[in-house]
Parts: sequence; C-alpha cells; structure tokens
Amino acid sequence: MNYPAAGVRYFIQSPGLWKDAICLLCFAIVLTFIILIMVFVSFLKPQAEFFNFSSGFLSYTLSVIACFIETTVIVSIILLQKIEHAKHSIWVKVMQENECWDAKWDAPTEKSELGSCLSFGAILKFVALPVNLLPVVGTIVYAAINATLLSWDYNAYYYEVLQLNEDEQRLRVFKSTNVRGISLDPSNAHFQFGLIATLLEMVPILGSTVFTLGNVIGVALWNCDDYKKGLLTKI
Repeated sequence: MNYPAAGVRYFIQSPGLWKDAICLLCFAIVLTFIILIMVFVSFLKPQAEFFNFSSGFLSYTLSVIACFIETTVIVSIILLQKIEHAKHSIWVKVMQENECWDAKWDAPTEKSELGSCLSFGAILKFVALPVNLLPVVGTIVYAAINATLLSWDYNAYYYEVLQLNEDEQRLRVFKSTNVRGISLDPSNAHFQFGLIATLLEMVPILGSTVFTLGNVIGVALWNCDDYKKGLLTKI
C-alpha cells in the first residue's frame, strides 16, 4: 500500500485535521518570503563573486541556487518545532480515530528542536543536499539516500509506545541490527515509504507543511494496519 498517498487522501477527506496544516502553511509562506528576500539581499552578489567564474551568468545562476538552498535550510530549522508539534498531535488523533490506540499506552513524547537538528537523519539530509542540485537524477538519488532513515523517524512514535529499544527498532527498519547508516534495499517497506515521503517533503512550501502532515497520517495508517494484524509484540 502507498501509505504517503493514502495519508494525503485521508487528510483531504478529514476537515478536522486541516487547522494544523493551514496554520503551518500560512506561517511557512510568510516566513519563506521574508527569509528569501533577506538571503537574496545579503548573499546573492557576494556568493556570485565568490564563485568567480568567467561567465557572470553561471556565477549568478549558482548563487541563486545557493540562495534557495540556504532559504530552505533556514526555514526548515525555524519550522522544526511547530511541525513536530503538529505531527505529534495528528499521529495520536489518527491512531485514536481508527481505533488503533491501546489504553495502556502513554502518548509519545515530542522531539526537541535541538534533538531534531542533531539526529543522524537530519545531518544526512543536510550533507547530501548538493546531490539534489543535479536535475531529476540528483533529486531521486537524494530521496533514496534519505529514505529509510526518514521512515524510521516517522515511525518513532509507534516504536516508542511499543517500548522498543534501539536494536529492536533497527531490526524492524533494516531487518538487521548490524546496519548503522544508509540502506538502499528497494524491497524494504521502510525504503519504499521513505522514498515517496522524501520526494513529497521536497515540494516547495507544501512539502514542509501539507505533505509532511500527510506523511504522518500515512505512517499512522501503516501503524494501524500493524496494530490490527496483532504486531504488538517486540521482534
């Protein structure tokens, strides 16, 4: 099942979930334009001079691309805590709406902004950004590199309420406790989910708001399917 797509459909059909997305979207649009203007005013010319190619057009083109990347990074960092709060709230709500919430569970904790920034997945996203500069192919490769770890991150709430330790979580995600980084196994459900989820997250403005929340709903539906299949015991 394509859970990210199912999450977007569920979101569209559930007006009760729109409030968080609308607030995030409005804030993200205003913030993006403000940061974009500040970055272009401050860095466009200095960066073009830094690239110092014989072709002024090429230097400015690279500078423009760099400005957009810088804006994306800055906006993403500022939005982290607001997005995390909305993700947490929506995940719990979808699980409860679909009768997949065990009365014995405590609500999972929200991640801190610092913790989100310093996680291995977040650092990998930043380090791999230059790959995304390559049209089409670079975008797909970037999404593939981040896919499995992003899926793990989305499943963190479920694994927390199941009280799985790190090795148990790693076994679910990578099918092995020995994998410590990137996994590119196309048969892995976490890779499949993460690949589509990453591509959706990369859509300008909507990616960090509507599609991110759609991904959260998608993973909640996935977790519900696991719950209903009786996959509550630790592996």
